[in-house]
Amino acid sequence: MARRPRSYNNRPSLVDMADCEVLERFRLSRERIQWLVDELQEELERNTARSCPLSPETQVRVVLLLLKECYMQCGV
Repeated sequence: MARRPRSYNNRPSLVDMADCEVLERFRLSRERIQWLVDELQEELERNTARSCPLSPETQVRVVLLLLKECYMQCGV
């Protein structure tokens, strides 16, 4: 039985989002998110030919979304 090909979600880049959408979605400005990506880039980069690693920008955005969800659920 053949494996089904993997499908990946296309996530919009910060460049494609309006400033108000970035603030609403991530609770940080575009500039602050880019600063975080720049600061963490070396630690988050994965140099591998085996798989499709997430970019540092995507990793930061995912964590920010998770933190926002936790904040909203906990009501902190």
